[in-house]
Amino acid sequence: MIESISDFLSIAVLVFFLAMGVYFLYYSGLRDTEASMARIEARYYRYYDSADDDANEDKNETYFEES
Repeated sequence: MIESISDFLSIAVLVFFLAMGVYFLYYSGLRDTEASMARIEARYYRYYDSADDDANEDKNETYFEES
């Protein structure tokens, strides 16, 4: 029970630090996710740029899918 101004300030400071802690955890998780997605995207585009699907195909030949 809040009986004095010092009790109110203690609870206010506690709520403030809890809110800042939640914000810090959210922000650090967001930054980690962004970094992870950037690594995945870079790996995907690196693979996409190095994949040469047309290297062994002749455009004038009929395409047959091997089974």
